[in-house]
Amino acid sequence: MARPDSVSAIPENFPTTEHGLHRASFDPNYSVDVMEPLSYNPATGALERALQVDKNWTIRVSNDTSNNPVYQGKAVVGSATSAAVWQVTQFNWSSGNFISQLWADSNENFDNVWDSVSALTYG
Repeated sequence: MARPDSVSAIPENFPTTEHGLHRASFDPNYSVDVMEPLSYNPATGALERALQVDKNWTIRVSNDTSNNPVYQGKAVVGSATSAAVWQVTQFNWSSGNFISQLWADSNENFDNVWDSVSALTYG
């Protein structure tokens, strides 16, 4: 998947700041944000979800083409994806059915690089 270098035909009133996008995505009926932050990972060529589950942790999820989560990483909020500070797990699927969860380096340590999830050893 190629990363777009520019976007054309953006409506004049379209919010262009992160704050503006968050404000525009707020659903007042349910009092929730409906926008899901995505980031482009040049190491894998995929768009990935970056979720902050609380004020201390960030969760990143990389999905396969069937939208099944394949890798999940957890690190302290603000951690670089290139830093060896991520706890990474791999989910294995067969015909759309979850079959196993494996940990990078066969442990739950926070010592992996998120940008290298596909090159890590799982067990």
